[in-house]
Amino acid sequence: MTTIPSENAKVLQADWLVVQGDTLVAGGGLGIREGRVQAVLEGEGSARRLAERWGVPLQRLGASILAPGWVNAHAHLELSHLAGRITARGGFPEWVSRLLVAKERTPASQWPRSIEWGVTRLLQSGTTFVADIDSVGASTRDLGALPIRSRAYRESLDVHRPERTAQAIAGLSALPPAHPLRGVGLAPHAGFSVSPALLAVLGRKAREWGLPVTQHWSETSEEVRWMLWGDGPLAGWLGPSPQRSGLDLLQDCGLLGPQTSLVHGNHPQTGEPERLARAGTTLVHCPGSHRYFDRAPFPLQAFLQAGVKVALGTDSWASNADLHMGREVALLRQSHPSIDAVRAWSMGTEFGALAVGMGGSIGRLQPGCFADAAAYSASGHSQADVLEWLTTQAPMASQLWIGGRAAPLIGIDA
Repeated sequence: MTTIPSENAKVLQADWLVVQGDTLVAGGGLGIREGRVQAVLEGEGSARRLAERWGVPLQRLGASILAPGWVNAHAHLELSHLAGRITARGGFPEWVSRLLVAKERTPASQWPRSIEWGVTRLLQSGTTFVADIDSVGASTRDLGALPIRSRAYRESLDVHRPERTAQAIAGLSALPPAHPLRGVGLAPHAGFSVSPALLAVLGRKAREWGLPVTQHWSETSEEVRWMLWGDGPLAGWLGPSPQRSGLDLLQDCGLLGPQTSLVHGNHPQTGEPERLARAGTTLVHCPGSHRYFDRAPFPLQAFLQAGVKVALGTDSWASNADLHMGREVALLRQSHPSIDAVRAWSMGTEFGALAVGMGGSIGRLQPGCFADAAAYSASGHSQADVLEWLTTQAPMASQLWIGGRAAPLIGIDA
């Protein structure tokens, strides 16, 4: 018998195992070793035999569904302390103004607590990976101390003002030390807030450091109008418009490709969904934030018909009622009834993995993937309705594992 130390191996077994959206196993289990899935087990007998061979107890989860953890492909955890404190009244520009004032008034000691509040809610709702936008340095510094797999995207912007470009470039520092759960990336804020000069530097840094990139894109019609024609409400407080699309600018600096994810995409111009598909760029949609701002229907079908992979995120607790990824998936299905459970599940898991540069490592429970999994207490489900339940009812996780280690579901209360 091959005995493996119990701290490095475990065998889990539940009523249902979701390997990925189109693969479910009744009574299935997982053999986990060194933080990764080693085996997908076809029933309790197989699970018991592997546990015996490894010399570890079989952990029977009983009336539960064991599934990959959600992948939150876009969040602003540093804003979690602003939950319910900033209204969307007056529209997006007014919200931005209120947000800037609130951030200015936030003491430095608050940022780590906000991040921990956000992470606690993510874990409770079954999220095992978060892509977080870091505008103040807290995520890059503090996320590694929290029990969630993450990528902190360091945000840069200069609002097309040359005097601020040098300052933004100087703010780029060397990579932080390697960490088993935390990665980093670069986040040129948006086309309207990042000049071509700064974007070119970020493109070079991304290639030099081998980092993924994310950017807010085509979120508002005002943004698109200023980018292309230089007029509209943004013209009064930005410098000269590039009079080019955001996709053109990204392509110029080599960032329109699979290493980049774009967030929102509410106002794509003719041909842009097809352009994203050809480039292999993933789009991230945030249904709860979309609802928060009472925006026009999201053009999801235009992206899907073009062949774009669409992932999901929560945006921030200052622009959403919750950070519950299961709720995001449920809201997606409410607003887009033609989306079936398998596609919705993939958008909340494996497509998110593509968005953050971890395709094939997270978002699935196949051999070789990280053992990032959530269990949900449930009974009486048939194969036909397991994913229906998970993608419409937004259940809370009953247990969670990240890299095969049990993760706490209780933290600081906001």
